[in-house]
Amino acid sequence: MDDLFLRHVTDRLGKRVFSPREDAPEELAFAASLNSFRSLRDAGWTGGVNAAGQPLRVVAGYVEAMTPNAFAEAGDGVHFVGMHDALLVTMMDLALFAFTQRNLFPTIGAAEAEDSPRPGHGGVPGLYLLQLTLAGGSIETDRDKHRVPKDADRHIMAVYLAMHMARFVWEHELAHCRLGHADFLKRHGVVPRLSETADTLSLVQRASPFVPGRSNGDVLHAFELEADAEALQRSLAIQLNDAENIPGIRAHDPGLRIQMAIVAAYLMTWLFEAYARHSETPVGGSHPEPLTRLATLMSTTQSVLGTLDGFAAFHQGIIDQVEGLIFALGVDTRVRPTLLPILHPTQGFDALLAPYRYQAIS
Repeated sequence: MDDLFLRHVTDRLGKRVFSPREDAPEELAFAASLNSFRSLRDAGWTGGVNAAGQPLRVVAGYVEAMTPNAFAEAGDGVHFVGMHDALLVTMMDLALFAFTQRNLFPTIGAAEAEDSPRPGHGGVPGLYLLQLTLAGGSIETDRDKHRVPKDADRHIMAVYLAMHMARFVWEHELAHCRLGHADFLKRHGVVPRLSETADTLSLVQRASPFVPGRSNGDVLHAFELEADAEALQRSLAIQLNDAENIPGIRAHDPGLRIQMAIVAAYLMTWLFEAYARHSETPVGGSHPEPLTRLATLMSTTQSVLGTLDGFAAFHQGIIDQVEGLIFALGVDTRVRPTLLPILHPTQGFDALLAPYRYQAIS
């Protein structure tokens, strides 16, 4: 079935598929992340049928592209979920810098020995490696060593944090398929695919209203928030149901794995904003404001874990760590939006989506 992805990327997108090699150390994280997603797919995590009894078929893979993007698209009887290889590079870049901060996951490795640096020479973690490559530059050990954790255990955990971030993106794009967003937009013939950085608002503004009384931009925002919420729910469900299939991540305590899944999702809101700035896409166009996305994710965390003993202190600790990292990145953003009940962003037009939805998460 993955040959379908190859043909789709080659013929429809006019790009090349990136097939990571498991025997290449620099590509191992790419292979492990994709294999994890495909294995969960094959185990039934992406199953379900729509109102017409049609099963959800999903093919996934990487696309060779120097833009940090991901997409979901409905085809004829099959859905396509893709990630640009540059996207995982940006996640790794940010995750490595994150673990140079001694207050982030302080129980992992020799955190007290880290320097907690600010980004040097104007490079934004998350986009630094990408921008350096585009400019024809290369990593210089002495100049760039402050961007990598000193402690070996923290370096390894940074790789796992990036893989948690990649899983959140895979699940976010899958949610656009499972929840009927991709089929709905295909039916209206307006947006060829849902992506993370391309601004499609101009397309939907020219279309007839999808939902009476709601702007098409609002509909796209609702889709993104709903996909965020389901992606985090499923990322947590993998840990809560003991379904982790990446051995290096599975080897750690379940509580730590849950914490990393939450941190990964929250950090992606910051990266999405960085991607928008990088591509000169107006924030708030086809995608919600980062703090709105973060508020939705925080509410989702509370809905899934809020009844557990000690949740308030556990969650506050995560918020403090993420806020500290964002401050270290040089961004003056308070990540403490009110916990709003934004758990059903598409409320009010669920009936319109019902024919397109597949099995909902339980």
